[in-house]
Amino acid sequence: MPQFDAKEIIDSTVEMLTEQIKKSQDDWQNAQATEQKSRDEQRKEIADSVEEMRKQIEGLQTSLAKRPSLPGVEVAKAGEKNTAGRKFSMGRMAKLLTGRARADDKEYGYEVEVNKQAIEQGQGNASEDFIAMKTAINAGTDSAGGFFFIPHEVQDQIIPYLEEHEIAVQMGLTVITGVVGNVSWVVDQGVPIAYYVDTEAEEAITESVNRFSNIEIRPRVMGALVPLSFNMVNQPARAIDTWIQERIAKQFALKEDTVIFNGTGNKEPLGLLNDTGVQSYAWTGIQFGDATNVQTITTNLRKQMKKVDDENAFPDTGGKMGWAASREAFWALGETKDRDGRPMFSSEDQAMLSSVMQLPIMRTGQLNTGVSTAENLVFGDWTQGLLARYSGMAFAASTETSNNFATLRTSIRGVMAHDFVTLQPKAFCKATGLDISAVA
Repeated sequence: MPQFDAKEIIDSTVEMLTEQIKKSQDDWQNAQATEQKSRDEQRKEIADSVEEMRKQIEGLQTSLAKRPSLPGVEVAKAGEKNTAGRKFSMGRMAKLLTGRARADDKEYGYEVEVNKQAIEQGQGNASEDFIAMKTAINAGTDSAGGFFFIPHEVQDQIIPYLEEHEIAVQMGLTVITGVVGNVSWVVDQGVPIAYYVDTEAEEAITESVNRFSNIEIRPRVMGALVPLSFNMVNQPARAIDTWIQERIAKQFALKEDTVIFNGTGNKEPLGLLNDTGVQSYAWTGIQFGDATNVQTITTNLRKQMKKVDDENAFPDTGGKMGWAASREAFWALGETKDRDGRPMFSSEDQAMLSSVMQLPIMRTGQLNTGVSTAENLVFGDWTQGLLARYSGMAFAASTETSNNFATLRTSIRGVMAHDFVTLQPKAFCKATGLDISAVA
């Protein structure tokens, strides 16, 4: 019968338990160390994120500090009021400009102060856009007439009206506001190229660098007139507020659309149709309204789209692809029917065309040519057009414009500065020889 030493068994058991306890302690300490390391890494990530946010905030503050501001005057933005319950009134401004109200009238104090400080700020910056607008607004005004200058915060009240009338902006143009002076805009012309490398053969990686070009944005000044009758000017300010805002915005919008498409590039921006970098596709020989051409029309639309895609300018995501058409081309597309007499691009119950080839289409008279065999149809990624609007607008009133003096009318003239550039011209393709004479 085997003999057992109780002391030896106890000592062995204690040793085994001691080792297990030590192992458990080591495992716990290792787990604590791992968890602590993970926490430290998380803290570092959070700290790095906070630091990055701090730098971004500092950068934003620096950027905002460089923008025109009005010390001592809180300017209400579009649809808002300042702490005193006021927002800038175009109607009150019109009354001040036409002499129907006095600058020392308390009711008009806010507009007077905004104008005063905006002019002082503009003169202090001496920016080219301010000087250009001041020069333009003084040209041809009454000898005793002054001018009113409003900052970008007030200009923002007009922008929503403006964009409602512009199809180019609605198509998805890239729009920046509050620009000051000449700007050199950097455009990426290429990307680094990836290669496979045979390391055994000690092949060198072919070096590639991004290619960039600069596009200059500079203030190009345009003006708009709003005539007011004697009775209109004598209405309460709030009664003519929206009228002045909407009418000036509409005229600015029509002019912007005109130059975005047809600008000559001299004193006005260079428009898409006159940019030699913009692609074109010939529709010559294809007549809308001829049932034998229906398949060719669809094919040509695809080919016009493919011209953009062939240049890698047809984004899968992020772009705003679509069609801009002259009014005549728009209605010709809507009236184009297949061999069975059914509309090709719309339905019988659809009021008007909304898409072509599953992409949105909009119409504008600014693309009309007046030539039924050469109408305009532009396809592209509209985010590749950049519209820059400069800080502020200038206003003046005149009774000497046209026959205003004889008819007791006063014209309010608004002046603003903007520019348009095509960032990637090959992202657009225009039709040539579009013949809609059969359905015009």
